[in-house]
Amino acid sequence: MKQGTLGTTLCLILLLFVLFSQIIFASSLSDIKLIKISAGDQSAVIKSDNKLRLIKPGDLIGESGRVLEIDKTRVVMEESTAQGKETIIIYFENGKQRLERISKGAVPNQPLYAPQTVVK
Repeated sequence: MKQGTLGTTLCLILLLFVLFSQIIFASSLSDIKLIKISAGDQSAVIKSDNKLRLIKPGDLIGESGRVLEIDKTRVVMEESTAQGKETIIIYFENGKQRLERISKGAVPNQPLYAPQTVVK
């Protein structure tokens, strides 16, 4: 292999490693445990798959999640699901981690009812 081709190949491998090292793999965003928030740095430490990770806004999590915002009290993420996009907010309340999911899509399996009118 020529010197130029070897150098190009190594640069490409390094670039791919840097790009994909930012993705945090978790089976579900619900499985993430929030350890510490640093509002000044807009970063947080999470535990996923028994590994500690430092996350910042813009980082990818899992196959369809992205960190949107980190402030002193919470971490806000967005996840694409089959039902649409969901906003996930992880925060601490009374020393315990809480997770809220806010769905932006239609509520699945919700029957529609027509109002009944009485004509006299």
